[in-house]
Amino acid sequence: MEEKIVKALYNDIASKDTIRPLMTGVHFEEKRCYATDTKVLVVYNQGDSRFAGKTLDANGQALDGAYPNIDRVIPKQETNLFKGDLSQLYRALAWWGKQKDSHPDDRVVIGDQTFTISALKRLLGIFGITSEYGTAKMWLNEQARPTKIVSDTFTTIIMPCTPCPVEDIDDIRSFDSPVTVSYANLINTFALESSKPKESTPSAFDWLKM
Repeated sequence: MEEKIVKALYNDIASKDTIRPLMTGVHFEEKRCYATDTKVLVVYNQGDSRFAGKTLDANGQALDGAYPNIDRVIPKQETNLFKGDLSQLYRALAWWGKQKDSHPDDRVVIGDQTFTISALKRLLGIFGITSEYGTAKMWLNEQARPTKIVSDTFTTIIMPCTPCPVEDIDDIRSFDSPVTVSYANLINTFALESSKPKESTPSAFDWLKM
């Protein structure tokens, strides 16, 4: 097991809601371990026999309770393969979240599925640890079914949001309310804005160049 992956399960995937303390931990089996916040689930395809059957918090302490059966929610059938670039999608999502007017509940529509941008960004970030963007496959599946993203190292899912009316997609943001952006608009805007030259920060000694 790689420590940086297990740390990412705690930091980026496990729930931060202490009302359900069991979900703040990582559950271990002999050959895999996993974490979820009920919106995203990441299964790391390596485990540890020392901790098999236990859910541990970030300090290594066992948490009481029976962890949910994750295999019941992972789709067995896979349809609607995403044909885009997962690395580019992740970078676009990360860029979007850094904008001054971004909202935690902003959403993106990919195919027939709608996702919270922040949640999809967290999930795709896991694949960057192992540099598997080029080999991972993202199955969008049908509406109301979890989207599944798999690689040699991970099996993951993300729950889609309720679709918004078509006329609201790519609508202008009103005050500080969340918006829903199309995949095409997200990628095109990211490509356009990221290609602009960055403004240089004035130096305290610019006067020497005069």
